Amino acid sequence: MMANSPVWKDINSQVILIPYLEVSRGNWLFDLENLVTYRLNVNSYASFYMGIGIRSDYYEPGDVELTKGQHSAVFNGYKKPHTETVVNYGASLGPLSVDASTDISSNSNADTLALTIEIAVYESATGFSLATLFSANWVDAHYVNYYYGISGNQVDNSIGRTQYHSSSAINYDLAMQAIPTQRNGYCLASLSIPHWQTK
Repeated sequence: MMANSPVWKDINSQVILIPYLEVSRGNWLFDLENLVTYRLNVNSYASFYMGIGIRSDYYEPGDVELTKGQHSAVFNGYKKPHTETVVNYGASLGPLSVDASTDISSNSNADTLALTIEIAVYESATGFSLATLFSANWVDAHYVNYYYGISGNQVDNSIGRTQYHSSSAINYDLAMQAIPTQRNGYCLASLSIPHWQTK
């Protein structure tokens, strides 16, 4: 479950159910968004990964929301972008991680890059851990305009959906992550505060 306060105009906070499934076998990982990933652990400090996934960062009201009244009139007649197939790749070096993705479906031809640093706050002998994460997320102009740009038939000034075109952007995110570890699994809780670049 995720609670979120979107940046969309006239939309209240949302509570959303997020189905999640991850399967691992050796160095291979499989889940709903990162369809297949191969991770190479160099040692306990460094690792690299590459895989194929899907990217659908567009706005689509009502899919899995538990709260009502989330749809703003500004989205009436809005046609969402196509879901993309992307190559995901990155590396972790201790508390620092780099994650990137590139569209290979020729929908947006967009690239993204995220740099994250994790600072351990607390870790108990039973495995419970608490950490603070700070990330800087760069998205190129192709990504910004594919998912957030408004042009052509998407423009409808009568409801406030005006033409919009922008360049690349860097957004920042501060998160607190808790992992209460159990013998046969774990539960992840995360609270994040994003800061969206505006022009």
